[in-house]
Parts: sequence; C-alpha cells; structure tokens
Amino acid sequence: MKREELIALIQRGETIRSENCSRMDLSGEDLSGAVFDGIVFKEARFVEARLSGSTFRNCVLTRADLAWADLTEAMLTASSFSRANLTRLELGTSRITDCDFAGADFTEADCTGIDFTGSRLSGASFIKTDFSGADLREQDLAKCVMRNADLHGSNCTTADFSQADLTQANFTGAVLTKANLDYVRARAADFTRAEMNAVTCRHALLQESFFEGSDLTLADFSHSDLTACMVSQAVCRSTKFVRATFTYADLSYADLEFADFNRAALAGAKLHRVHEKNTIWRGSTRADAHGTDPDLAEAEEWQPQY
Repeated sequence: MKREELIALIQRGETIRSENCSRMDLSGEDLSGAVFDGIVFKEARFVEARLSGSTFRNCVLTRADLAWADLTEAMLTASSFSRANLTRLELGTSRITDCDFAGADFTEADCTGIDFTGSRLSGASFIKTDFSGADLREQDLAKCVMRNADLHGSNCTTADFSQADLTQANFTGAVLTKANLDYVRARAADFTRAEMNAVTCRHALLQESFFEGSDLTLADFSHSDLTACMVSQAVCRSTKFVRATFTYADLSYADLEFADFNRAALAGAKLHRVHEKNTIWRGSTRADAHGTDPDLAEAEEWQPQY
C-alpha cells in the first residue's frame, strides 16, 4: 500500500487491515482516530505525527520512529514497539494491553498514569521519562537506564530494577513493595515517603539519596552505600543494614526497632532521637556517629509558659 492510499482510507474512516507499510514515512501527518489492525510498520516514520485516539491492534512497529508523536487517548493492543524511537512521545490517557516495548527509547516521553501491566519494557531506556502515577507492577526493568526519570506516585510493586541506573530518579510517594533494587546505581535519587516494605536493595550505590519518611520495614540494604543519605523519620523496623555504609548520613528520628546494623560504617552519621528497641549494632562504628543532641532535644521539648 502506498502512503497516499493509506491516508485516504484513514480520512474516510476505514480500518486498515493486514498491510505491509514498512519504512513508510508518515511524519507530521494527522492520523487521529486511525484504526490499524495487523499492519507491519517496521522502521516506519511517525515523527511529530498526530495519532490521538488511534488504534494499533496486532501491529508491528519494530524500530519505528515515533519521536514527538501524539498518541494520547490511543488504544495499543498486542503490538510490538521493540527498539522503537519513542523520544518525547505523548502517551497520556492511552490504554496499553500486552504490548512489547523491549529495547525502546523512551527519552523524555510522557507516560503519566499509564498502566503497563502485561506489557514488556525490558532493556528499554527511560532517561527523563515521566512515569508519574504509572502502573509498573511486576515489570522487568533490570539494567534499564532511568536517569532523572520521574516515577513519583507510581506503583512498582515487585518490579525488578536490579542493576538499573536510577541516578537522580524521583520515586517520591511511590509504592515499591517487594521490589528488587539489588546493585542499582541511584546516586541522589529521591525515595521520600516511598513504600519500600520488604524491598531488596543490596550492594546498591545510593549516595546522597533521600529516604525521609519512607517505610523500609523488612527491607534489606546490606552492603549498600548510603553515604550522606537523608533517612530521617524513616520506618526501619527489622530492616537489614548489614555492612552498609552510612558515613555522614542523617537518620534523625528514624524508627530502628529490630533493625540490624551489624558491621555497618556510621562515621559522622546523625542518630538524633532515633527510636531504638532491640536494634543490633554489633561490630558497627556507632561510636563514631553523633547521638542525640541534648541542646536540640531540649529546644524541641520546650513549651511556652503561660
């Protein structure tokens, strides 16, 4: 099928079925509301194309270029976007079911609130991608590059981020229950108020990251580097920090009940008014940490006299 024929069919509101449109260039075209069923778009170009409200069902878009395209309110079902260029793609309010995005480039794409349940994202790149409020439950994101990605408020329950690059990623308020973050590189990442119950985050590089007010109950941060991290007011009940590094970290007001700091490095760490109960400090350098500041504690407890 030729490009002009396809555009004419779309303009007449007809469904395009079982055609090979590989390497077709539809850049800049208004294809809003188009319905594609079983179309092969390998290496096709949709740069800055308007595809809002469109349908891709059982389509193949391997290595297609959809940079800056508008796919808002689209329906993507059982289609392959593997190794596609999705830079600056707008996916807001789209419905995605059983699609393959393996190896795709999502740099600065808008995936706000998208439910990726049942779809494949392995090996993709997500630099500065907006995943705020997205559903990434059970996703295999191992070794993915997610530098500066925005995942605040997202659901990442049981997702696998092992060995991923999460440098300066934003997980504020995200749900990461039972997620795998082993060996991640997450310098200056923000996990403020995140739910990280039973997370495994071993051998991770987390320097200067934020965990303020996060729930780390039953999590395992053994052998991880939390140098200069903010862990104040975090809930760390029964959390493992075996051989972890907390040099100059701030754990003020954290709940450390049953937490295990066996052989942890704590030089210069702040432990102001932490809650301790059956906390394990065996072999750690707690003696080199700063305990509760008596003057600050007195000021915090001061009540005006009337």
